Amino acid sequence: MRPGHLGMVLAAVIRWVRMREKVCVLMAMMLMLAVTNIVAMHNATTILLFLAYDLHEGHGGGGAFNPLGGRGRRRLWVREQVGGTWEELNMEGLGHEKKFREYTRLTRPLFDEILERIAPRIQRMDTHYRQALPASLKFAFALYRWATGGYYRQCGKDFGLGRHSAIRCTDDVARALCDEYGHVLSWSTGDRLQKTLDYYEGKGFPGCFGVIDCTHILIDKPRGGEAEPYFDRNRQYSIVAQVVCDENLHILDVSVGAPGAVHDSRILRLSDLYNRGEEGREPFIRRTNVLIDGTVMGRYLMGDAGYPILPWLMIPFGGCERTTEERAFDNKFSALRSVIERCFGRLKGMWRCFGRKHIANMRNVCYQFFVCCILHNIIMDAGILVDEDLLRWRGGEDSDEDNDDDGPARDDDGDEGDDAEAQLRREGSLLYATHRIRRDAATALRSSVVRHALHVSRVFGVHGGAQQR
Repeated sequence: MRPGHLGMVLAAVIRWVRMREKVCVLMAMMLMLAVTNIVAMHNATTILLFLAYDLHEGHGGGGAFNPLGGRGRRRLWVREQVGGTWEELNMEGLGHEKKFREYTRLTRPLFDEILERIAPRIQRMDTHYRQALPASLKFAFALYRWATGGYYRQCGKDFGLGRHSAIRCTDDVARALCDEYGHVLSWSTGDRLQKTLDYYEGKGFPGCFGVIDCTHILIDKPRGGEAEPYFDRNRQYSIVAQVVCDENLHILDVSVGAPGAVHDSRILRLSDLYNRGEEGREPFIRRTNVLIDGTVMGRYLMGDAGYPILPWLMIPFGGCERTTEERAFDNKFSALRSVIERCFGRLKGMWRCFGRKHIANMRNVCYQFFVCCILHNIIMDAGILVDEDLLRWRGGEDSDEDNDDDGPARDDDGDEGDDAEAQLRREGSLLYATHRIRRDAATALRSSVVRHALHVSRVFGVHGGAQQR
């Protein structure tokens, strides 16, 4: 190739390269402009969508998007819900105070007092992913669920909570109340005990300080092969709670968790109360009361004919072949013993979660029944008058059909034919050598109580020396 031709080729190549560079630069500039326009359009669209969402949800522009500070911190990393009941509980006014009582069973001052004590136990810390629920909301939700008897999912929607959060709230509050107020379920002492003893002595039953009975808590059929022990005589699945209360419906002792098919006498023998009575420990102090015939006896409880007769547990005669004196004694006895039925009616009327079946989570059901007994005593100690409309509900298992006063009395504590020495070793008795001697001693004490009670009725009238409450 000639040198002239080579120069022409090189010049052409150089012009082509320069032109290509200009084209590339031009194309790059056009691409950048297009990308910029697309991003701007996307940002504008995003802004409009966020503003429309905030206006629709009523956030007023201060919700998920903050134009001044960038994207705001999310309050929850789960879907937020709105609970109208919680907002209603925070309103003030006469009408709202009544609604507050209806939903929580507490007055607002008492609610605040309890909340102040349990808040450190139920308030969780905020994290980068979510803001913790207020302690007041958790406490109010637990009370609302126990008072209305609703399910977790149903009550959770009323407070803007999911099912899992609702379960956690209830468990946290229940544990906190047991830790802070467990002492309110205790035996009476001091002036309160003396008033109770004086009350029953005025009725002709010196030494009596309370009434004992059992109530059933309905549950769903337990899974697996463990359902049969929970199938009770009413053909329902339940667990049993043994409760002792005084004449003012104040609960003194609770033992809950036995399967529904277990008899009351067996539940008694498996409880700590039985050991206390047999060993003469508090609150059972022996040989402190002198009856009209000179018999000396200690403190005791009243029970129905489903219990064994013991020196520290009086029961009615029952049966059809009763003398006139025995029938009069049973009538007087039943009138005083009915206080435990009123206690169950008030307890289940106030806390209606025990008026329906529970999923068979035994630990949670027992725990929550114990907590509701605590709240029952707190309300009574605070002197809060209970709205009678709240007590109109009656549980079928606590109606008159559960009253065993007119039934045949048991010959002993339900284990006829057992070896006496083995029975004594199981029961830990320190006072009596055999079942028969123990039963005969208790029967003799009951005969003395009958004579004393009827004497008081003849002297002071049908209702005794104390004013009927």
